[in-house]
Amino acid sequence: MEQVVFLIALASFLLAIILLGVNIIRLGFMPALSIKTRLAQLSLGFMGIYVIFLIAFLVMIN
Repeated sequence: MEQVVFLIALASFLLAIILLGVNIIRLGFMPALSIKTRLAQLSLGFMGIYVIFLIAFLVMIN
């Protein structure tokens, strides 16, 4: 069970980094870091999922 939670956390982190990278390529560095674009919102959402599942993983292994 811990492995599944950890894989979900890693997958969401990877998606967040990919979306942020695509947003930086499309808009440039400073505009991409604002939360006004859809890709930035999705990236932030995946970071949130990463944090939640990482905390769940840490609780499970303890």
